[in-house]
This record gives sequence, structure tokens and C-alpha cells, in this order.
Amino acid sequence: MDDLRFAIFYTTQLDYLISCVETGSYGESIPAFKAREYDNIGDLRKIKEKDRIFLRFANKILAGPFIITRPHEHFIIDDSTGYWYLVSVEKTLPEYRPIWIFDKPWCFFFDVTLASQVNYRPFNELPKHLRDLPATKFITNELGTQLWEYLDEFGYPFSDFIQRQAPRFRYRQKLEQKYHADSTIIYNSQFHNPSITIRHKSKIGAFVRSKSEKIIADCLFDNGYHFQYEKTFVLDNKIIHPDFYLPDCNLIIEHLGLYESNPKYRYDWTWRENLYKKNNIKFLTLRESDINDIDKNLLTKLVQIGCKPNKS
Repeated sequence: MDDLRFAIFYTTQLDYLISCVETGSYGESIPAFKAREYDNIGDLRKIKEKDRIFLRFANKILAGPFIITRPHEHFIIDDSTGYWYLVSVEKTLPEYRPIWIFDKPWCFFFDVTLASQVNYRPFNELPKHLRDLPATKFITNELGTQLWEYLDEFGYPFSDFIQRQAPRFRYRQKLEQKYHADSTIIYNSQFHNPSITIRHKSKIGAFVRSKSEKIIADCLFDNGYHFQYEKTFVLDNKIIHPDFYLPDCNLIIEHLGLYESNPKYRYDWTWRENLYKKNNIKFLTLRESDINDIDKNLLTKLVQIGCKPNKS
């Protein structure tokens, strides 16, 4: 790890922290980024690809590491300085705009797939020798490696943190402000209820809501498919959380666990199915009967639509 560099970035807003992880990007304001060398960015303007970044939320949690990469293709960039990019607020589609983009349009990007797999640890649970951390600064290779190894061994999945914490804070209101002005966002609550306890830990570390979803998650993981669990999408001013999203294939997988037994569930699925078709969203479905032979039923469907694993 001698050639790696590590840094810590700081935020006091939980909404910003969650948005950073979900969009794979971290932003700073124009004044902060353009200020002189002694500002709160300083040498971190020299961030570069493959650097490792930890995100620190006040003195409450530490998450990471995130790996710096080039801009994601769905962001429209107006300007750049090294690996900092000025995101075009007007040109970037609303569904890809981070919550903070209007007041912090300068940002760097990190690997979204890996971001869904990083760990976090409450600050008060860190060993004492790892608590004395700067707010926003490059740190030594030794300290960065210690933090990385500690979070890897003892950390909790950040995906679980988002699922459990976001409903308690202003993230939902932020989403509404982000995606609409005059109309009302509608939530398809039958498919996504944050109050449901998520207690089944998959092999990748993500917590899912049922044993069947754990089987699906583990099958995807075992066969080299990267996925995001309950990623937020906004389609026609409707906020939805598909069960699984495969970024390498731009594909949604929905597990219709109650389709046979619940008429309301079937009605809601018909509504969502029509929404996907209207917006040309690629998706496939699994019934509960498919779970018994998941390798055959899921992998066969993925092969049929040309969705191949990314085992890199």
C-alpha cells in the first residue's frame, strides 16, 4: 500500500453524507474551492485517481474508504481542475443531481459500486488511537491503512446505515425539494417501507428484508454481479426503491414475493411495471417459486437478456 494516499473529508449534515455515498461524489462550494491555499481545501485540490477517501460526519461516524475515480458518465461537467470537476446544475438530469449540487457544485467522484460496499463505524466506538482525526486533510499512509483495516474488519455496512437512518432525518424532504417544485412526490409504499426491520445480512454485507432477498443477493455476489440494494429512483415524480439494481447492466431486478397471496401487492406491481415500461427501464422479475432454484432461474434470465457479470 506504499503508493496509496489517504484523506479525510468532513460534513456536519447527514443528508449530505448520504447523498455523497449514494451518488458517488463529494462537493465543495465555489468560494471554498477557488480560495487561497490556506483555505479548508488546501492541498486536497490535488486529489487524484485511486486515492482513498474517508468521510467523517461530525464526531458521529467515519465511513470509507472510497476510491477516487473519473466522473460518472451521467454527470455533465462544465470545468475541471485535476480530479475536481464543476458539475453543470442545469444540464445534469435531476435524477443524478446530488442534493448539495446547487451550493457545492465542485466535486470529486468515487467508485459507486464500491461505495455501496464500504463500512462505517460510530466515532465513539473507534479505538482511542484512531479518534484524533483531522476534519479535512490528507493523512499519513500509516494512519489511512490502520483506518482502512479497522473498518474492513470491524465496520458495519454503510448500506444498512442509510436504510435505518435516512427516514429519521430530512433526506426524504430533500429528495422532494430536489425533484419537484409544484407537484407532490408519490411513494410506492407497498414496495418500500423503511420501518420494516432489515435483519438478513447478505454475503456482500448489505442488509436485506427477507430470506428470499438474501438468497438473490448472495447469488448475484457469488456469480460476480455488482448490485445496489433499494437504490433511489425518481420516475415521473414517483420515488421508488427497486429491490436490486445492476449498474453494469443498467438493469432492475424485482422480487415479487407476495404476488400470489396479496391482491393489493399485485395491483401495486402492475402500476410499477407500467411505470418501468413507460420510461424504457430494463427489468426482470422473480417470483417466490423461483427462489428454490435461484441459480438456474435468475442466471438463465440474466444470460437471456445479455447481462454479464463484471468480475473485476
